[in-house]
Amino acid sequence: SRTRRLFKGGMMEATDFLGNTLAVGDKVVYAQLRYRNLKTGYVRKITPCMVFISDKQQITEFEDWHKQSHNQVIKI
Repeated sequence: SRTRRLFKGGMMEATDFLGNTLAVGDKVVYAQLRYRNLKTGYVRKITPCMVFISDKQQITEFEDWHKQSHNQVIKI
């Protein structure tokens, strides 16, 4: 699929809805689950199917992460 591509050495490249490459620390826009609101957040973790997003730029011990598919976020 266009959202998942493997490079040499097994490094994964994830792309957002517009095809931009995503990396940990990138600021993204996503739709808040169960609401019709758009929120901004920061990519904390990338898996083959999901992007984990935090509302805070600084990493804290107790933070809520939001899960979204790669094609449900847009890098800003």
